[in-house]
Amino acid sequence: MSGCALELDTALRDELEPAALARALTPNGSHTDPYLRAAMKRLGEVSPGGVIRMRDGSQFRGSVPIELMAAATQPNEAIGYLSLLRRFVAEMEQPPYRDSTLRGLIAPELASARFDEVLQQAAERERRCDGTAAAPASGS
Repeated sequence: MSGCALELDTALRDELEPAALARALTPNGSHTDPYLRAAMKRLGEVSPGGVIRMRDGSQFRGSVPIELMAAATQPNEAIGYLSLLRRFVAEMEQPPYRDSTLRGLIAPELASARFDEVLQQAAERERRCDGTAAAPASGS
């Protein structure tokens, strides 16, 4: 994960409360756990060098099961993970449901209207990076 997708990831992290993000993303036996694990594995596949980079500077090779498991224990710290989850949701959901599904994964404690603001601002930051700032934010 690199480039402008990281702008969205960073923008979301700037606005979401870290402890709430950790609670949302840490596996807890819910029906979303397999999806979150698959997304972490995919992050390892698409990240430069196959390395999942964490906000504290540590790195885990996604191709090494024990390292992938270690990264999965702290998904809220994985750089690019939020952006990848947004892409995953876009593949699985129809446009009208994408934002609410993403909110359910990464910010279920946040009010829907507030999440919509945060996501719109993050998508705008990503579009500015891409040079497509005139694109609509809905259905990110």
